[in-house]
Amino acid sequence: QISAIGTINDSIRFQTNDNGFWNGLKIESSMENNKIFYCYFTEVGDNHYAVSSVESRIKIRFCHIENCIEGIQFFDMNQNEPPQMEILNSKINTIQKSGIYIVGNSNALISGNDISYCGLGTQYYGAIQLATQNDSHQNTPTIQNNRIHNNGKQGITEANILNSGYIEATIVNNVIENNLTGIYFYNGHGQVRNNIIRDNFEEGNENSGAGVMLYGSNSYATFSANDIYGNYTGFYIINDAGANIGNLNNDCTDDDGLNKIHDNFYQGFPSSIYC
Repeated sequence: QISAIGTINDSIRFQTNDNGFWNGLKIESSMENNKIFYCYFTEVGDNHYAVSSVESRIKIRFCHIENCIEGIQFFDMNQNEPPQMEILNSKINTIQKSGIYIVGNSNALISGNDISYCGLGTQYYGAIQLATQNDSHQNTPTIQNNRIHNNGKQGITEANILNSGYIEATIVNNVIENNLTGIYFYNGHGQVRNNIIRDNFEEGNENSGAGVMLYGSNSYATFSANDIYGNYTGFYIINDAGANIGNLNNDCTDDDGLNKIHDNFYQGFPSSIYC
């Protein structure tokens, strides 16, 4: 168990003294109440994370992670009762790969954070990136009330590259803006509600500019009450992907639409949905 609890005026700092890189903090197989509050992490090197929680219960709150190769990792092998892993009210910025990387975790909460200037390297890492590694993985975190902005690649990425396991995030009440792409579902699913998804493009880059991109026959997400504007295109749906942006012909009230998809322009032409 670890408790690292600073204060708003006196944070605990985890860093090197020689301007080099270190290997971060890893907590593995711990069901104790690990707490990291008001802490600062910097200068963590490649193949390591500022904080890595592997099958461990952890609460990260009011922290600042910056100038690292990789930020936070939440990893679980889908236990019957997976431990709660959460990062709340924290700031993550200037990360070469992903600010938050979630693998096979069905009990993760990402809430109230400011996540910016991640994915700065040449590879395509989302500021928040979800993945699976085998067919048994279920990856279903809740991502809510965050500002995800000015990242070099996608704001949120579900990267089911091998099309194994199942990814379905609940994405609610976020502001996702000024990224290369807002949300990218690669063979992933999602419930996307009450988000502002705006101004996601890179000037002159024809491969950028989707508010939401869905790719692959196993991609399907439901969208309701989102405001999607200022992108090259609101939705970019290809390679047999699908999306529910409103269905009034059923008894369910969770997919009634009410999305505002407007003022998305590519080369001067209105472009709400491309498929």
